[in-house]
Amino acid sequence: MISLAPYTASAALDERRNSSLAVGAGALLSLFMLLGLRWPYLWLGVAAVIGVVGLLWAARYTVKHPIWLACAMLLIEVGASLNFFDESVRPFLRYPLLFLFCLPVLPTLWRDPMALRGGFRLYLIYFALALFSVTYSIAPFYSLGRVVGSVLLFGGVYTVSQNIKDEQDMRRLFGVLWVACCVILAGVAASWVLLPSDLAWQLPNQWSDDSVVRFVGFLNSSNQVGEVALPTIATGMLFWKAATRRVRIAIAASIALAILFAVMADSRSSLAAVVIGLVALTFDRYRWRAAVAWLLLLALAVGGASLLSPDRLEYLNRGDMMTLTGRTDIWRFTLSKIKESPILGYGYEVEGQIFQDRHFPLRDKMWDQGPYIALHSGYLTRAAGLGVPSLLLWLFFILRPMVGIFRGVPDYFRIRDAILIGALPVLLLNIDESAASDCRYTVGLLLTFVWCIAERSRLLAEDSRRLRGLAEGGLLAANAKGG
Repeated sequence: MISLAPYTASAALDERRNSSLAVGAGALLSLFMLLGLRWPYLWLGVAAVIGVVGLLWAARYTVKHPIWLACAMLLIEVGASLNFFDESVRPFLRYPLLFLFCLPVLPTLWRDPMALRGGFRLYLIYFALALFSVTYSIAPFYSLGRVVGSVLLFGGVYTVSQNIKDEQDMRRLFGVLWVACCVILAGVAASWVLLPSDLAWQLPNQWSDDSVVRFVGFLNSSNQVGEVALPTIATGMLFWKAATRRVRIAIAASIALAILFAVMADSRSSLAAVVIGLVALTFDRYRWRAAVAWLLLLALAVGGASLLSPDRLEYLNRGDMMTLTGRTDIWRFTLSKIKESPILGYGYEVEGQIFQDRHFPLRDKMWDQGPYIALHSGYLTRAAGLGVPSLLLWLFFILRPMVGIFRGVPDYFRIRDAILIGALPVLLLNIDESAASDCRYTVGLLLTFVWCIAERSRLLAEDSRRLRGLAEGGLLAANAKGG
């Protein structure tokens, strides 16, 4: 836009000053380019300095604008999973970033009285049990690191959720999470184009007995690609109502891209969980009309599958579905180990270490990774880590506020849709994947955000009932006194 304001002497002075700064910056950049030709490592130093300054600025920005802490936490969790780094390097990337971004907001958790009420108090008790498990854990340093990381992330999630005042704030939060998912999708897309095939694609292994080559992009596993698709779809749909027309086009494109990558990664569990969430969401809104529409879609899908060639059908039915592609084999052994220590478990999130037992039947190289191995069931993971009572405690305080929303508890933030399209798919995915962990990874963060907002709504409803009861009691007392 052309300004019609008069051109003053001060404006001319500002223009000369800006021109001088631009010329100086250009000269400095040219000098660095010349020096970089002689000493290439200088570029690494400059990049490191710029990166550190950028991180410090971003951390300070999230303190002033807590809603963007959600974006930072999600990117940290995914960034630590890049397949360029092995397990010995990832902690040195993840934990310093968690301390940088999440530690400044922890005082909010301790000072807020709501943190010591209801499900928040029970979650802190759960973390106390996790910290106690370090004393008997079969991998104590690993348990301690996981507890510290989970507490930092929980403090960040809690701080962000406390800044949600109404439905508009809630949708803005999911918009921020959607932006983070888009950044990840952009990285996955770039890795699809730029990375060599031996890095971007995962070859079948002997354990899976699967002939399908799966896309991993720049992530650590193909399952993580599918787990990125779930929050992308959920946050995009939840942000849709508050988005502009152009942003809605971007949301639709991101959802399509996320589904494409999930199909390329052969992540059937994530896609099935999303479909069930969509069925639940549409049925909650449209009742029998949604049921009829989904039945018609199911009939069309079955009819279309019957027309496929035998080769295509073999692809759809690949793997040993009776054992969920081998998962039931490790679940049986895990259940036997849980029976040996049902009360305390073996230590917080060290479940993979139990496979070092000499009675474990599988002896492939992949089982030598100790606590880094997943059980492919988040519920068994909690039972093996902290015992069956802790699993039941976790289920109680996680499900109570979300079930309460559908049983008439006031929904102050309109979180109902997020429960169906966000939390429900994660809880279902948690059956055959270690998805619903304590704020970890994309799906764990999504679940915890939805839960925090639902729990706040439940506690606010309790406060409202208590105040109404006090008011009614005071009114009765006044009437009795007046009578």
